[in-house]
Amino acid sequence: MSYIKSVLLLIVEAILVYAITSLLDPVKGFIVNKFSSQNLPVNEVIALVGIAAIIAFTAIAYYLILQLRNYLKSRKAVETVEYNLDLLLQDIEDFSKKWRVTRFLRLSYRREIQRKSMWGNRFMIRDHANSIRCSAKNLKVLVNPNERLFTSLDEIVNSMVHLGLELELVFETMSNIKQTAESKLNELVSEGDNICVKFRNIIPELEELRSKIP
Repeated sequence: MSYIKSVLLLIVEAILVYAITSLLDPVKGFIVNKFSSQNLPVNEVIALVGIAAIIAFTAIAYYLILQLRNYLKSRKAVETVEYNLDLLLQDIEDFSKKWRVTRFLRLSYRREIQRKSMWGNRFMIRDHANSIRCSAKNLKVLVNPNERLFTSLDEIVNSMVHLGLELELVFETMSNIKQTAESKLNELVSEGDNICVKFRNIIPELEELRSKIP
């Protein structure tokens, strides 16, 4: 149910409840005037009408509260999905930027590998992978999972973990770097570039999930 329809429904229900409560006194007066001269148990009739009105009022009020609660829950669910989707996209973008972009004193991961200076950041690739995996898992349980999409995402993350482990080994000691051929470093750079390309291709599919949120 759209936002506008939900608001209109709540307004109509509120008007209906107000109308019922407003009619209680006129109905009571009508019954007294109609039946008091006909030797009918007026008080009993009024009591029955009052009970019926209370039941109707309670039923409508309950339905109103139920609709409002369902609406608030649905909005919370939508906001939760959007939050986790934004978090996943942010994690992907964060890795892609730090892999490719050099900014003043902060070298990109790519540049650090080429310069053989990835000491302080040698664990960061695996950290990015774990963050993306966690965000994807949280999102997957909130939406009807597109298995192909999430399978592709898992494959990219696994490639990141593999790349991270290799970088941690290469940059563990100075002797490891000296023993690592230049071609191997170029291979690691190429693997990171391919991961960024795969992320760039999968981002539109993740964005499409936003349009499918009810």
